[in-house]
Amino acid sequence: MIGIGVLIPLIFVLFLQSTFGSIVDKVRDIPFLLYPLHIFYKIAVAPFSAEAILGLLAWIALTVFLLYLTKKKVLPRFYDVILLNSEEKVIKERRSKERISTTKKGFFRMVLRYHLTLLGQGTGVITVLFTSAFLPYLMMIGLISKIRDSQIVPDIHPPYWLPLFFIGLFIAVVNNNITSLHSIALSLERENVDFLKSLPFDFARYVKVKFWIIFVVQSFLPVLTLLGLSLYLGLPILSMLYLLATWVLASVILSCHYYLKDVKNLSTNWSNITDLVNRSNRIVAIVLILVYSVILMALVIGSLFLVQSLSPILAISLGVGVLILLLALAIFGYHYYLSRILAEIEKR
Repeated sequence: MIGIGVLIPLIFVLFLQSTFGSIVDKVRDIPFLLYPLHIFYKIAVAPFSAEAILGLLAWIALTVFLLYLTKKKVLPRFYDVILLNSEEKVIKERRSKERISTTKKGFFRMVLRYHLTLLGQGTGVITVLFTSAFLPYLMMIGLISKIRDSQIVPDIHPPYWLPLFFIGLFIAVVNNNITSLHSIALSLERENVDFLKSLPFDFARYVKVKFWIIFVVQSFLPVLTLLGLSLYLGLPILSMLYLLATWVLASVILSCHYYLKDVKNLSTNWSNITDLVNRSNRIVAIVLILVYSVILMALVIGSLFLVQSLSPILAISLGVGVLILLLALAIFGYHYYLSRILAEIEKR
């Protein structure tokens, strides 16, 4: 529900910007999937028109039909289905525990199952995921449609990879902030942190597996959104892969940083996710994100003029070179931050 509430306004605003000034007169230009939402606009501006009345009656009929289905089909079997699912869950968990003790992948499956359960507690984690995923695009919502209309994105070929590199860094910086999952990853464990340290398994391995599970969960929506927006704007395939590689490598470094920050400020007595997020000074964090964004946008513009003055081979070499440098930094940063994280945990 939270995801639908975020995505629908975002899509609708992009649609309004692309048809600004003609939404009333050109109803035929409205995509079919957005037309049910357009009905509410007609109800607001012309409540007694035939289109508004018929649209309102259609929504009322749909609501009544869903209520009827809920009463006749869902409610009578609701508790039976819950009890049946509970029994199946107990059987599956027992079988899984048997496999853990006999397979090499048992440790990973155990950690994965545990974290999926951990992340499924409450809507706070879902809010964190959606906030981090769509924040950079909300900041650029007025710019996206103009970029689409200008048709400059399909011309971003390998000689322009250096500006694309800084764009990828910008998106990664905004996606991975104080509201990202890694900034609250270990604190979500509560008192289980000390309990897990006492168990007879390699805790360092647990911390590594935890990092990558959180990273995959955190990255799913941003990567999906980044690829979808790239296809929408018409970015060439090679440039799309380059942008994605830049984002992933930068996100690894930033995730390690916030992972360590969470370990240093470990909190086990929080009551909701908001308490965890508010441990840091939000105003300072927002100011820093804005400063980083301005610097990266300045680098995008500066690098754009730079590559235009260079030969295509040299421009491509610069783009590939900075990506290789970022790869080296990501490998070094991962091992460096991991050693510091384990040292901080041992101090507890």
